[in-house]
Amino acid sequence: MEVLHGFDFENLVGHLISFCFARGSRCFWVLFTGMAHFAATAVPSENGKVRMELSRSIQLHKQQLALAARGVEVAEEFDMSLPVGLLKDGCVVVTTLCGLRGHIPASAALSSPELDRFLVLRAEQGFDRAFELCSRDDDDGEAFCRAWDEAQNDLSSGALVTVGDLVTMTSKARIGWLSKPREVLVVGVDGKEVKHALCPTPWFFN
Repeated sequence: MEVLHGFDFENLVGHLISFCFARGSRCFWVLFTGMAHFAATAVPSENGKVRMELSRSIQLHKQQLALAARGVEVAEEFDMSLPVGLLKDGCVVVTTLCGLRGHIPASAALSSPELDRFLVLRAEQGFDRAFELCSRDDDDGEAFCRAWDEAQNDLSSGALVTVGDLVTMTSKARIGWLSKPREVLVVGVDGKEVKHALCPTPWFFN
């Protein structure tokens, strides 16, 4: 499994609480419960690029997902109307790349340059030092605080992926459309975990 976003939000909140009580903060922190975990998986491809077992959920819903697979097979060009299979809350939905955002709440702030820089610094120098560097009293610091507050609001509102994740899924779908045979993107949502996979379209009709 390839983890798209690997930092632990529960651990991060613990650091936040300790930091704010110890030193105070000029940011307005919106705390949230639970943890957002974003991940992607790959499934077998008949062209040999990826060889892994198809997930059980895709196999169980093979017949329903065949509609998305057929749409990918007959699509004359790649665009945001390309069909996508979505497994969510035990239901199967055939949507489009454009329609994914309506089914999976996304956060733009979580993929902002300010938070990307914070995560890099946190990995290198620890939470306290990263926060100190990113939240300095200048324009960059103000931008970081705004992005962080927005990210916490997004998470407390149920965001499951970042806008960057949606772009990654779109890129993956294009790879599948260009493959021979073509492959359909299937996205699975299980609680706070989001995965996506490419599945060869002929498999759905065998």
